[in-house]
Amino acid sequence: MSARPLQNSSWRKSSRSTEYTTCVEYAVLADGIGLRDSKRPDEPFLLISIDTFRSFIDAVKRGDFDV
Repeated sequence: MSARPLQNSSWRKSSRSTEYTTCVEYAVLADGIGLRDSKRPDEPFLLISIDTFRSFIDAVKRGDFDV
């Protein structure tokens, strides 16, 4: 986690989540990908490597997490 100020970071969430209030947002940062709770943007966030994020996105696209 990190508590660095992120005023200049561009956080995004899925366009499919606009009707929901419980969303995960992500931002491309200098040292990886930041993940945070959209309801708590001022709290610490999770920082993962770009390779880990790519692997996660690939797994989602393959349907690895489909229920």
